[in-house]
Amino acid sequence: NPFLAVRNCIDSLIFVNKSANDGTKINKKPFLNKYQLLRRELGIMLNDSFLIGDINLVVEGNTEKLAFHRLFQFEKYRDLEWMNIYNADGVNNIPQAINYLGKNNLKLSGIAILDSDSEADDVKKVKAYKNNIKENNWEELEINVVFGDKKTRTFEDLFPQELYVKAYNNYCNSLKSLEVFGKEFVNYELTKEIEMPIINTLSAHFKSFLPENSKSSITKQDVIRHLLDIVDEMPEKERNSSLSNAFKLCDKIKTSFIKIEKYANN
Repeated sequence: NPFLAVRNCIDSLIFVNKSANDGTKINKKPFLNKYQLLRRELGIMLNDSFLIGDINLVVEGNTEKLAFHRLFQFEKYRDLEWMNIYNADGVNNIPQAINYLGKNNLKLSGIAILDSDSEADDVKKVKAYKNNIKENNWEELEINVVFGDKKTRTFEDLFPQELYVKAYNNYCNSLKSLEVFGKEFVNYELTKEIEMPIINTLSAHFKSFLPENSKSSITKQDVIRHLLDIVDEMPEKERNSSLSNAFKLCDKIKTSFIKIEKYANN
């Protein structure tokens, strides 16, 4: 039952698969397959939930969905917990998601969260996106609303690079026993500021340890999970500093939420 799964403790979920050919297999880390196996077996592939809310936070993927579920548990964002987080399964699917939720179909309200990159710029030009996002009950926020500039950034760039690299190394070391890498993994050493988006540099580092012709890639939502687990163990002052940019984005979401809440209630 997906409603009984503990979002903050994915390690507690165990997937048991039984087949005529292979017998019974126990997978203690189904999330390493980008959660798709787990989501399919739980019957929650359609946005992970049929409980679409009056106000929906439309995000690009599982990374943002997982992170916002965790961030909204902080006391100052508890009033956002009931808002449905709608995973569009890719930035290119956001126009269809908003068209489905918006005035042409369900007539619901929402907030779209976009990276600050060329892919997001392309999405903003799509007719289905433009026609719905201009409505009074829809808001658009991109990562750079936190920084006030026009640099290229993705969701991962909201967090201190030192912290994100630590989470990335923890994630990669957790894969060592799973035969993901073709040679021994070596931690990424942060010696200077990484050009944004940080995920591009770490993806190249990750792929350098893969077997030839491997199609594996970083499971970004699992890196974020490691990051937020690290943050949970920090003293409050240090935790708030590490999440300061993420909190600024949540503040913007809260402002947009209040702005469009009146339309959802009508």
